[in-house]
Parts: sequence; structure tokens; C-alpha cells
Amino acid sequence: MLSTEAYGWSWDKDSLSKDQFMGHAVVQGVDLEKHVTAAGAGGLDLDLTLGKKLFTKKSMNKYVGGNIRIRLQTHKLLKISVVEASDLAKVENSRACQTFCKLFWNQQELYTTSKSKSPLWPDEISTLKWNSSVMDAVPLGSGDNSELKVSKNTAMIQQMRAVMSKNGGQPGDDEFSFLKADIYNVLARFGEYIDANNVKLSQLFQAMDCAQNGYLGKADLANHFAAEANFQFTEKELTLLIEHLDEDGNQVIDLNELEVLMEMSTQVGQHKKRKASQNSIAANPVLLNTSASEPAISLGSPRTKLQDAIALDGEINGPI
Repeated sequence: MLSTEAYGWSWDKDSLSKDQFMGHAVVQGVDLEKHVTAAGAGGLDLDLTLGKKLFTKKSMNKYVGGNIRIRLQTHKLLKISVVEASDLAKVENSRACQTFCKLFWNQQELYTTSKSKSPLWPDEISTLKWNSSVMDAVPLGSGDNSELKVSKNTAMIQQMRAVMSKNGGQPGDDEFSFLKADIYNVLARFGEYIDANNVKLSQLFQAMDCAQNGYLGKADLANHFAAEANFQFTEKELTLLIEHLDEDGNQVIDLNELEVLMEMSTQVGQHKKRKASQNSIAANPVLLNTSASEPAISLGSPRTKLQDAIALDGEINGPI
């Protein structure tokens, strides 16, 4: 059984208030197995209506309403995330309200999302492992109560955005100083390809997924870029790219991982282009245009300058 609960954390003019229950949604049994099978590595979004809690006080369900979106992905492992909530009830008498959700698997809490004024959590993912049936899945790293997972690329994007926010939304010269040179160069090449061809995520994934199985391996990456982008990945670069994205150990890239790769690569490609432009200007400074003739006013002493100015005025305007 997969279930999620939404809460509103608010404060009024006097003090903090307790968490307000805002509804829950459940997917279980045959329905859950069908959704997981349909999801594949490409992923499936489920839009669920938040309902009331049964057998509880009426006041508990005062703020219930709205919808919750859950994303499922599976290839050897099962990834589950609470993506967003919408149309939630407004908590009364509060200056501000932040929403968070709890995700449960067979009544075991997988994770609690961060509190957010805008109920969006696209980067928070829980991973489970399973064998013959998804109903037997258990959290990855068994023994842990939960595993909230943020990929290396996602963490880097968050770090990049933090640097940009300090610069008033403008990219800084050092925002990618935390990237190793080899992975920076691979991402930059991919970013240049995306920019030059105006590549869209869904089109790229479909084009690269030749076997139409919902995931990308080394061969898919190598074949696509050799044929379409007109450059060859070395074996080392392919290994770096897979290792950089493959957080769950299944040796393939799914749709979510490709989306993160595209965003990161686009930013790195623009950064490399900007740095190249700055280096070009530094190496070839722009010189002011100068006349081939001698200046009308000499560069001598102040007295000489004054005499030259008077003479020049006489030539232009005639005698006074």
C-alpha cells in the first residue's frame, strides 16, 4: 500500500500553530501494481484527490481538500516522489502557511518533504528495491526508516542557484568551481548541443531510447551523439556520465535523470561560452579609434594648449 498525507504548518500574529491535517490519498493492491507496471523507467504521474481521515474528530478534517501528485518510476528499483499539491484549503487566521507531505509504504514512513510555501517537491525521491512483486518492495538501504534521495546533479543545480541568488539572479564566474574539469567538459559539450539544436526533453529521450524500453544505457548515449551531435564520446566520458547520473545503481538513465542532465548541461554550456568570450576580450582589448592626422590641439603645456585653442577658433569662426 502506498499512501501520502498533506499538512499545513502555519503561524498567526501571536504564535506558531500546530500542523493542520489537509487530507490523504491511498493507492493499493492491484491498482498499485498496474500503475507501477505502466510507469516503467519513463515514469508515471498519478493525480489523487485528498480525502478525509475516518474515525476521527470532525475538527481534524476541517481543512481537507485539493489534490496531490505522486510520481512512480521503475527499472530494477522503484522510485516514488510526492511532486506537488494543488487546490489546498486555506488555513484560517494565519499570516502564512507552508505545506509538507508524508509518504508511506505499507504504513512505514518513507520520508517527509520539506516545508514549502509553494507546494512543489520535484527533487525529493524515495527509492525501494523489489524482486518478483512490487508489493514486496522495501526501502533501499534496508534497516533505515527512510531514504530521501537528492541526486548529485540536483545537488549541484541547487548549489548553482544559491550562488546565482547571491548575485541578484545573475550567474557568477565561479558558480561551477565545484565541478571537476572532466565532467565539466562533458556537460559543456552536451549543453552546446542542446543550445544549438533547441532540443526538448521528451523528443530527446524518445530519440535516444531506440529500444523503446524507457531507459538509456551507454550504447544509447554513444549512438545518438555520434549520429546526431557529430561528436564521439570516449569510453571514459561515457562512464563518467553514467556514474554522475546513475544514483540508484541500475546502470541506466531514466527520464528524470536525463531532465536533470539537460538543465545542468545547459547552464554549464552557457558558462563555458561566457568565459570564452571574457577571455577573448581580455586577450584582444578594444582600442579607441584614432585619427591619422595630428591632433588639432597639441598635448603640450597649458599655455600652449590655450594658444592652439585660440588659433583653432580663429580658423573656424574668423576674426572677432
